Amino acid sequence: MSARIEFIHKGIVAPLTRLVPAAPPRFGEFDGGVYYADGGICSAGIHGKTHYENRPKPITGVGHLELIEGEHIFGGMLQEHFGHFLTESIGRSWALNRVCKKIDSIIFYHRVPGGSIPRFANELLNLIRPSVSIKLIQIPSVVELLAVPSHIEKNGVLYGHPEMRLVTQPLRNIIGRTIRKVYVSRSGLRANEGGFLFESEIDRRMESEGFEVIHPERMSLTEQFEIYNSAEYIVFAEGSALHLYAMVARPDQKIFIIWRRKVASHFLWQIMSFGGPSRIIGTPCIAYLLVPPTGEVHAKAVLDFRELGRQLYEEGFIKSQSWAQPRPEEVESEISEISKAANVKYDLRQPLPPVGSGSKR
Repeated sequence: MSARIEFIHKGIVAPLTRLVPAAPPRFGEFDGGVYYADGGICSAGIHGKTHYENRPKPITGVGHLELIEGEHIFGGMLQEHFGHFLTESIGRSWALNRVCKKIDSIIFYHRVPGGSIPRFANELLNLIRPSVSIKLIQIPSVVELLAVPSHIEKNGVLYGHPEMRLVTQPLRNIIGRTIRKVYVSRSGLRANEGGFLFESEIDRRMESEGFEVIHPERMSLTEQFEIYNSAEYIVFAEGSALHLYAMVARPDQKIFIIWRRKVASHFLWQIMSFGGPSRIIGTPCIAYLLVPPTGEVHAKAVLDFRELGRQLYEEGFIKSQSWAQPRPEEVESEISEISKAANVKYDLRQPLPPVGSGSKR
């Protein structure tokens, strides 16, 4: 993908007003986007999103729209979900390195009409370019001078294009306390979030192996980057934290992912594209899945602890030669407690792929 910037005098930005959810194999769609002063659609402003099409609707009444003075960069769709923000919403931020003058703001439209700016959005963009501000468009507006950068993504996922690696370089310079071995846990998330059974037990076992257990949702982005920039061994419970780590990944680090569903290749590809290790370790160790009515994204994986322990041991992450499997009655009790806490009824399903299949990466 070529990284280009189109400058528009009195360009128009319209917010998203309607989003039709995707229902594979049918794509979803949404409106919102950038227009020229005469109302023509600017193709450079089309937002890339997996399984969706951005279709700006015709705009009328151009001569009566509110004017936003100054010089601004178009940012695209702002996501409130942390992982989607990292994969979708910062794909135009590379232009911060290419627009020489001080800009007045990065202009976004929100995925949810009337939505607000999440704290982490301001925090991340200010780590990349101090004092940059975000402006949300709630009604169609004319922008005095609008820079519309290419949206750097592939299938809706941000990757390590040279321009993105350049603009995120300051993140690699965030240095704090040194932690050699880190386990990035999901045990602190809400009960209805996707994850594993016995997450606290995994925390305990990793601590006993000399890993510091962290819960990213309780930390600032600065604290997380300090840890990722110093760590040599990192084990991730699969989740959005992988997208943040990708931006500072180094080739000399050893990375293990405990998958909660099947292997999600976009995580591996994204990490490697930013200069991370060429081999990311871990194959699914899932005995079966507990799937709620909301689907597999919120499933709880029942792990094969013996297989997980074997992989961690053979790859040099832990010193124990085996991890004991919870007893059947313990599994039943854990399922009962999680069902009550999440207030859902889970459906038991066999995972794809099954335990032990696939190749290590």
